Amino acid sequence: MKSRFLILAYPPAWIAKTILDHCTKLVDVGTTVALARLHMTLEFLGESRTPQTDLVARVRAALDQHDLSACDVTLGRLVANDKAALLQSCGSQSGVKILRTGVSRILRDAGITPQPKGFYPHVTYGYRATRSGRWPI
Repeated sequence: MKSRFLILAYPPAWIAKTILDHCTKLVDVGTTVALARLHMTLEFLGESRTPQTDLVARVRAALDQHDLSACDVTLGRLVANDKAALLQSCGSQSGVKILRTGVSRILRDAGITPQPKGFYPHVTYGYRATRSGRWPI
């Protein structure tokens, strides 16, 4: 089985709870993500069938040496299917761009290249969703 390597950002608990409470009212999900595990996936680094302990250590070391600027992230586009329920950024996406630009710069300076796979930052808040509610919110 392949392992995925991702850059994640965890929101404060009260924001995670607000996201889960609001989104699960709009979309029926089979399984909701646990509050403590809710995160925004910022970057996709790749997949591998073998352990990538060196990559993980290099990414952690690079990110630990920097503080990313605080920014506002607006999430408001629901995407749901039988696999997952996602909340994506909307509007100008300036907050997401600030975060991704900072992360990309840090990774590039450390010699780490994310996979150029049509990846969009998102929050996965559930699995096995039945589409309902308003789109976008």
